[in-house]
Amino acid sequence: MPDTASYIRLYLKNDKDVEKVESKLNSIFKENNLNFEVRNWKTLNPSWQQISNLFNVQFTVISGILCVLIFVALTQSLSASFMERIGEFGTMEAIGLKKSLLILVLILEVCILSLAGIIGGILLSQAGNIITQTFDIKMNPPGSTSYYLLNFFITAKAVIKTQIFIFFTALISVIYPIYTIKKHSSIKLINYNIS
Repeated sequence: MPDTASYIRLYLKNDKDVEKVESKLNSIFKENNLNFEVRNWKTLNPSWQQISNLFNVQFTVISGILCVLIFVALTQSLSASFMERIGEFGTMEAIGLKKSLLILVLILEVCILSLAGIIGGILLSQAGNIITQTFDIKMNPPGSTSYYLLNFFITAKAVIKTQIFIFFTALISVIYPIYTIKKHSSIKLINYNIS
């Protein structure tokens, strides 16, 4: 047929619709006996999937290393902070505070600290986008001639998973101080030597 299009490009609002649209177009072409084929951007760029998989593996390894480092650093710093104050907890017990209330104070304190850290983390994560938009920071992806505004897409799921990890790490850090308070009497706690 003369004067026909060699290709038509469709832009979809959602990547999840790609397979549905492809199958619908293929069925229309087959029903009408049209000699057209459907290709998506992934089939046009076969190396994309390999590069994407490589990035995902790198991201998983780096995330695992960071999680271990954060877990160790946070548990050690919070636990050391509470252990330095173990004499204060012994004094509180000596003046009449029950061990159960001391443990509750420890847990509430670590919850308040972790919530403050969570709020600070969320604010810092949003500050990245504010900085890139304020200073109009752009990037040029490989193989592209256009520059795009740099945005950090931080999903609610990622934020929630991270904050749950931080919260439980903070709770784990208080286990040893709680064990120490339960194990020793108030006099031993007052004279407790960390080393």
